[in-house]
Amino acid sequence: MATKKPRDLPLAEPPEEHPELGVDYTFNHFELDVDEDDADVNIAGQVTAADLELTIEGASVLRVTVDDTDRRLFNSTTLNQWAWGDLSDTTGVDEDGWVIRGRNVDARLNQIWFRLVRVQKNGDSLTLEFEDRMVSWLRNRRGPLKATRGKVTRAQFVRSLLDRVKINGRLVIPWVIPELYVEQPVQRYKVPETQTRTTVEGGDRTGSEFKRVEGGASKYNRVYRQGEKITFTEVRIIGESLGIPPWRALAWAYVALGESGGHDRNGIQPAVRNYIGDGGTGVVQMTPSAWGYRGPYYENMQKLGGLDQMANPAKCLMQAEFMWKYQVARGGNGFSDWNGTHYYSQAVNAPRDTKPVGGAASLGTPGSTVTTETTKGRVKPYEFIVARDETYWDATGRLAQEVGWRRFVRRGSFWFASEEDLFDQKPELVITEGEDGVDSIDPNVDLYSRKSYGECTVHCRADRWTALPGSVVVIRGPEATRENGEKYRKRTPLDGRWLVTQVRRQSLFDAATEIQLAKPIRELAEPAPEVETVTERSSKSIPGAKTGQDGPTSGGGNVKPGDTYSDSQVSSKSFVIGSRDAPHLTWWHSPSGRWTPVASWLVPQLKWARSNGWDGNVTDGYRSYEHQAWVVQRVNAGLESGPAAPAGTSKHGVVRFPGGAVDVANPYQFLDVIARYPGANRLKWYGSGDKWHFSLSGN
Repeated sequence: MATKKPRDLPLAEPPEEHPELGVDYTFNHFELDVDEDDADVNIAGQVTAADLELTIEGASVLRVTVDDTDRRLFNSTTLNQWAWGDLSDTTGVDEDGWVIRGRNVDARLNQIWFRLVRVQKNGDSLTLEFEDRMVSWLRNRRGPLKATRGKVTRAQFVRSLLDRVKINGRLVIPWVIPELYVEQPVQRYKVPETQTRTTVEGGDRTGSEFKRVEGGASKYNRVYRQGEKITFTEVRIIGESLGIPPWRALAWAYVALGESGGHDRNGIQPAVRNYIGDGGTGVVQMTPSAWGYRGPYYENMQKLGGLDQMANPAKCLMQAEFMWKYQVARGGNGFSDWNGTHYYSQAVNAPRDTKPVGGAASLGTPGSTVTTETTKGRVKPYEFIVARDETYWDATGRLAQEVGWRRFVRRGSFWFASEEDLFDQKPELVITEGEDGVDSIDPNVDLYSRKSYGECTVHCRADRWTALPGSVVVIRGPEATRENGEKYRKRTPLDGRWLVTQVRRQSLFDAATEIQLAKPIRELAEPAPEVETVTERSSKSIPGAKTGQDGPTSGGGNVKPGDTYSDSQVSSKSFVIGSRDAPHLTWWHSPSGRWTPVASWLVPQLKWARSNGWDGNVTDGYRSYEHQAWVVQRVNAGLESGPAAPAGTSKHGVVRFPGGAVDVANPYQFLDVIARYPGANRLKWYGSGDKWHFSLSGN
C-alpha cells in the first residue's frame, strides 16, 4: 500500500515572548501576606525546596519547604491559629491535617497569588502547601443554587456563581467566557405521543375507544409505493391515532384502500395514482370524472394534499371519515349498500388483533360511567444546579465536564471555554524537539485505540518556556536542507496545534520543566432533559333516565306518559307518547346522540348487537298512531322513500311482544351481528325492499 509523501512545512517565526508570564520563578523575595496584619513575613531565606504544578485539570499548587529549626515560623503569630482538623473543606482530600481557623495566608510567586491551605511539620522543616487563591475563594462558597436552561445558558449560570464571590463587597474574579450568550445544542430525546382511552361501563354497552393522539401514527403517515401493503394491525394503529374506532377504521380501509388497490388476508394494498386511473370505484379514486371538481369530497381531498396523498393510509382514512360524516349529516347511512354487504363482512373476519376492545364505544350513555385515561409524555425543565454541600469550584468543574469544556484559572482570570475556543487562540510558542531549550517531545501512544497521538510530554528549560496552561503551542518538525541549499521543515506525526494542560517543575531551584500537551477532547451537546410519562384519569357518571327517573340501563331508562320524541328525518317534528304505550317502552340512546323510544323486549338484542360489533344508530323504533299516519302522508307525497304501512297496521306501533320493530343504520352489519345472537326470539330482516327494518317476523 503506497504511503502519502509528507508535505514540507515552511519555516515559522515564534511569537513574541512574555518572560514575565513564564514559569522561570525565583525566591529572591517570597513573602507571606496575612489577613489583618500590617507586616508581611519574608521567608525567602528559609526556603530549602519548592515545586510547582500549574494545570487546567484542577487547582494549581505550590509546595514550599522551609527551614524552621528555631521554630520561629511555627510559633509565630502568622500560624498561631492553625489547628489539627479535617482537610476535606480546603483540599478535597478526605484526611486530617493542620488547617487554619479563621485566617488567610497568601503568597505571590511572580504574577500568581496563592493561598495557604495546608501545613506539614517534619522535624525542623515545615512544608507549606498553597493553591491558586482564586480557587480557594471558589471553594469557600457552597450551594444550593439552581437555574433553568432556556432562561440562562450554562455559561451564564457559571458567571452568576463568580458574581457571588465578593471580598469586602467587591467582585474579585475576572472571567473569560467566550460563549457566554450562545445557546448550545441539546442531545436528541423523544417525547411519547399523547394517547387518550375512554372506557364506558354500564349504560347501553360496555367498551372503550381511543381518542386522537398528538403526532398520529407517524410511521405510517407517508405515501405508500405501488404494491406495498398495510397490515390490519397497522390500520388499527392509524385508526386509533385519528380517533376512529378500530372496526370502523378497518371497514373504511377496505372501502377507501382495498376497493382501489386490492386486499387479501395479508393486508390491504393502497392504490397509487398511476394504478387508479380515471374513474372506477373506491373512495380514493377521486378523479374529476368520478367526483367532479367542485364537490365537497374533491375539495376536502385537495385540503389533504390531493390525489397523490390518497396513497397515504392516514390521509385516506381521514378522507373516508369526512365522506362518512358528510353523508350521515345529510340523513344517509354511510357510503353505500356494498359498504355494509361486503366490506363490513371482511372486517368481521379480519385477524383478531384488529378488533376493538368490546366494540366501538358509545360514550356518555345514561346509566353509564365514562372513564377517561390520558397518557402523555412530560418534559421536565433541565436545571443547572449547585448541590447544598457542593463548592462553587467543584460545581464549575462538573458543569464543564458535562459538555466537554474546560474550567481553569490562568493569569489571574477564571476561564470557562470550549476546546474550540481554546484552540482558536494565537499560539504562545512554536517548538521543535532539540531546539530553543526543548530537550524532547514524547508522545503518549495507545496502540489499541487506533487513534492519532492525543497527548505528549515536553521536557524543556523553564527559562525558555512562556506558555501557561490553557494556552496553545505549535509543534513543528526539525529544520533540514535540500540538495539545492533550500531550508525546509520536515513533517512529523506531532505537527500542529496543541493545548498546554499542565506545567510542572519538581524543583524551582532547577530549570528542568515537564509540560503536558493535549489534542482537543470531544465537545458534547447539552444533556437531554428528563422525560416522564404521566397518566391522568377522570370519571363521570351519566344519569340513568332521560326524564331523570332511574330505570333500565338500556340507553335511557323508562318512558313516562307525556314524553315526546322527534321524527328521524325531520327533527323539528315531535310526537307525544300516550299512557297506554309508555310502560312498555324504553329510551334508546344511539352513538349519534339521538333518543329513540323502542319496545322494551327488543332492548336485550340491541344491547348484545352493540357489544358485539354493531356501531350503527336506531333510526326508528316506536311510532305512535299519529306519527305513522304522518309518515304515510310524506311517503305518498314523495318526501320520503317507502314502504310505509298504514297507521294502525305497522309493527312500529306495537309495543308488546311479539310486536315491535326497529329501523337501523348499517343494516348489513346489524344483520351479520344479530345472526349470531344466542338468545331466543331473534330479530329477522325484512329484506332488500326495506333493508333497514327488523322485527320478530321480519315484516
